[in-house]
Amino acid sequence: MAHYESSRPGSLGMTHEDTINIASGLILFGAMMMMLLGSLHILAGIAAVVNEDFYTPRLDYAFDIDTTLWGWIHIVGGIAIMVVSIAVFTGSSLARNLAIGIVAISAVWNFVSVPVYPIWSLMMLVLCIGVLWALLVHGKDFSSLMNEGDNSPYRDKD
Repeated sequence: MAHYESSRPGSLGMTHEDTINIASGLILFGAMMMMLLGSLHILAGIAAVVNEDFYTPRLDYAFDIDTTLWGWIHIVGGIAIMVVSIAVFTGSSLARNLAIGIVAISAVWNFVSVPVYPIWSLMMLVLCIGVLWALLVHGKDFSSLMNEGDNSPYRDKD
């Protein structure tokens, strides 16, 4: 039987640097998805503010909220998500924790709005789950990569 060397059992021959590079790629993807998520929140909010009849909740819906207020909450939340997504690119653990919190709130908000606009809300919920997965599973690897100082591959080497 053949014996393959690897850095740890079950790593499929990947080194620690390979794992960190994959993790950083997933975090960058997550940050870009946060930008998309924020943009979609802003679009949903604008649609609600411009046309109050665009979103029509079911009659037996538990949360009775004004459509215009619902739209403004989406706009402000979308802007907040976009600002935090830019901060995630710095590799700061504070930015990552803020991103986890704001995306979790976004996921709950989208779950609550499923009866109002089901397909849109479910699509946004899936985006939130994907971003949360990237931030929670690979966030520390990305932070360590971005904060390595002079050894970081993303720093300019003159």
